[in-house]
Amino acid sequence: MKTLLAIINRPEESKSFIKYAANLAIDLKLKLHLIFVQNPEAYPLGAPGTTGTMTVEIQKGLEEMAENAQKSIEELTKEVKSEIDKDLATDVTTEVGVPKFIVEELVDEDKVHMVIVDSKEDVSFWEQNSNNMDIIYDVNCPVWVIPFESVYKPYNKVVYATNYKEEDINTLKQLVSLTKPYNPEIVALHITDSTEFEEKVKTTGFSDTVKSKTGYEKIAVEALLERKNDNVSELINDYSKDIDANLITVLKENRHFLERLFKSSATKKLIKEAQLPVLVFHEKE
Repeated sequence: MKTLLAIINRPEESKSFIKYAANLAIDLKLKLHLIFVQNPEAYPLGAPGTTGTMTVEIQKGLEEMAENAQKSIEELTKEVKSEIDKDLATDVTTEVGVPKFIVEELVDEDKVHMVIVDSKEDVSFWEQNSNNMDIIYDVNCPVWVIPFESVYKPYNKVVYATNYKEEDINTLKQLVSLTKPYNPEIVALHITDSTEFEEKVKTTGFSDTVKSKTGYEKIAVEALLERKNDNVSELINDYSKDIDANLITVLKENRHFLERLFKSSATKKLIKEAQLPVLVFHEKE
């Protein structure tokens, strides 16, 4: 059985996130592994003037915090499983280390196959903290990013946002396979600054190619024209909201496009009104 790794950032406030991850794992038939990582980089272990005694005390403090976090997460997980009342294999661990490195090791050892993280309150996908961003960019597996306090809903309409790359077909095939339990409508949304793009899609037969190569008929190809001062992330979120989508998907290897999204300034509307779960695929070599 494949494993979904849920990264817990705030153990005492994590019940809704655990419940979301649990429901996702059940629908996708995955084992759920919950992990809390106490990052020593947040503490001045190697700062000038730090004595050996202080370093040992800080380490002990981190280990105690990790132990307390494990107890808290285990109790919340027990509550969630009781409320959901469905079979779900779970595991809870805590570590002291750098989150990205720990997750990378688990993925490389084939112990984890997908990762799910949550955002802080009032923070959109496009404004992730550094730990989340390191995982999104560097971990070699699909990463789900869930807005704070989100309530799980089956994904019946999915937007795959891109600026048109050859890798789109492979990613869409992965997306179709992964979301098969939901049988969703999928919109391949292409952001372009060219008025000729729609003609290019028709000329290359991209729309027909998508359906034939994925073997999935419920895929539509749409285009959004990006003007000079447009906020790309806002375009995607507003479009997704307008069509009542409940998941946005992007390809991590489409790095130029992804960087444009993260550099965009987010508006109050983007943060407050248009938050949606985001699934980031990684095109493995």
